[in-house]
Amino acid sequence: MPAVTTPDNIAQAYLIGRAGRHRVAGTTRNTGTPPTPVRRRVRLHRQSDGLLVKETWSAAATGEYVFDFVAAGTYYVTAFDHTGLYGGVIETDVVAEPMP
Repeated sequence: MPAVTTPDNIAQAYLIGRAGRHRVAGTTRNTGTPPTPVRRRVRLHRQSDGLLVKETWSAAATGEYVFDFVAAGTYYVTAFDHTGLYGGVIETDVVAEPMP
C-alpha cells in the first residue's frame, strides 16, 4: 500500500466502502467493572492491504457503531481515544456479515 493518499486510493476506498450488502458492527467501551460505553472515532480497514474503507463515530450512549454496505471480506477495526486517557485499540480478523 502506498505511503501517501492519492486520488486513486480515495476512489478505491469509496468504491469498496459502498460495494456490497455486508455489514461490520461492534461496540466501543472502556474497560472496568462494568465496561462503560464510550464515543470514539472508529475506522474500518481492509485486512489484506490496510486500505481505509470507512470511518464513523460510535454512539455516546451505547458505544455502538455500524459500517453498512461494505464488500464481503475480512477487515480490521481501529478506535482511538480522542481524550488522550487511553491508547488506541485494534480488532483484527473481523468478517463482514450479510446485511439483514
